[in-house]
Amino acid sequence: MAEIKISDLTAKSANLANTDLFVIAESDGAGGYVSKKITGAEISAIAGDNIYLVDGTIRGNRTVDLNGVYLAFQNSGADVLKISASDVISFNNAYSFPTADGTNGQVLITDGSGNLAFNQPTTGLYAQTVQSATLTNTTTETSIVGTGAGSLTIAANGYVVGDSYHAKIGGVISAQNNDTITIRIKKGSTVLATTGTLTLEAVTNMAWECEIDFTVSAIGATGSMCTNGNFAYNRDTGSLEGFVFQDVETFDTTIANTLEITAEWGQAKTQDQIYSSNFVLHKTY
Repeated sequence: MAEIKISDLTAKSANLANTDLFVIAESDGAGGYVSKKITGAEISAIAGDNIYLVDGTIRGNRTVDLNGVYLAFQNSGADVLKISASDVISFNNAYSFPTADGTNGQVLITDGSGNLAFNQPTTGLYAQTVQSATLTNTTTETSIVGTGAGSLTIAANGYVVGDSYHAKIGGVISAQNNDTITIRIKKGSTVLATTGTLTLEAVTNMAWECEIDFTVSAIGATGSMCTNGNFAYNRDTGSLEGFVFQDVETFDTTIANTLEITAEWGQAKTQDQIYSSNFVLHKTY
């Protein structure tokens, strides 16, 4: 059989068949080569694993099944993009994305140690726009927060350690001398802070306010919240009277938590009245 140059061979114009045979030269390890054959089926199997064609274009839509292992794109041996076996995406070994979406209005924040999480932005969370109902002639503990814009609820697992909030609520109060009232700051059923039972001096349609700061010091089912603040009101005598509170309480951050401020009169009198006209909550850190 006469010799023929490879360049003179007829180009294959039809699709590659599994039964096609191709000659390859394999190194014999001693500076020479040994002729071997490869089938069309073997070439198809190799090519099928390639994401890119020889011209650099992507070989159609590709699905990669990690099947319990990780996938990493590297530059000079360093991970640039990595998808772990547990589906966590990380960049440059610097930070990792959460594996679930946050709630409406949340943003991604970093803890400075390579972990990103969805959380409430450091901005206004709630602003009361409607005066609360007047609490009077009852000894039932009742919310004194009026309706407004925004939300007082933090979603389950929505806290990170260090989250801090500032709240201020105020309105009008009336009470007879030596009547009592209790103000409570709550997350669900958990009392974060309270004035305890306050004995009031005579006050008639005078201003009151309660200013509060909260900081999350631990998260989880036994998380903790540090709360400090004060309740104050103007007496009929013209001077200011009040109470400063400081407390650390355990609360569950794995469930949704709604902030509530309540009042409870120690006696049921029509002369004892309290309502709020303004309440603002914002995240400070």
